[in-house]
Amino acid sequence: MPNSFTPNNDGKNDIFRIAQGMQITFSDFSIFDRWGNRVFETQNSSNGWDGNFNGTPCMTGAYVYVIAGISGNEKVLFVAEIKLLFNPLTYRNIINLILPAFCLKQMEP
Repeated sequence: MPNSFTPNNDGKNDIFRIAQGMQITFSDFSIFDRWGNRVFETQNSSNGWDGNFNGTPCMTGAYVYVIAGISGNEKVLFVAEIKLLFNPLTYRNIINLILPAFCLKQMEP
């Protein structure tokens, strides 16, 4: 599995998905943000995360992914970190949120 991806619509590493050839009968693939909120979930191993949650780009940073399934006759749970490296839409969102607050702070006595 990769340890990072860049959902910037350049056609390279835009989707984080389960790697081909994993020796597991897959049952769940979930991704959580640093506060434990599930930002992505699928039971279809061909689906992947595009860096969005409910249509809104997620912040650049570290996320935890969990893959659950069966390997051989045993239940397995694979937990690791994925880094969302650059999501250009989040920078626009940050500017829209921070700039007005910064301007208001500068105007206070």
